[in-house]
Amino acid sequence: MNAPYIFAKENDNYITGAMLQNKKWFDLFLLQIGFELCEIKIEKSFAAEYLTCQTTAMIGLQLTTNDKHAVTFVGICDNKFKFLNNNQ
Repeated sequence: MNAPYIFAKENDNYITGAMLQNKKWFDLFLLQIGFELCEIKIEKSFAAEYLTCQTTAMIGLQLTTNDKHAVTFVGICDNKFKFLNNNQ
């Protein structure tokens, strides 16, 4: 996406790259091309139902208390939900 390499200081730590996964950072790029990140929180029990109505969606998975990972939902094929790993 030709984004500049960005360093951010949060809580006396510097973060960059894949750690900058939130609305503030995504919108730096998206707003330039007419889009905006829309963040919503849904209950785990509603996730499958919600995704069946979406064509794509980025999902933040809470791995541990301080560790998150984003994946992109790209559809359903053969009754299986398909995701892309954003870091590969």
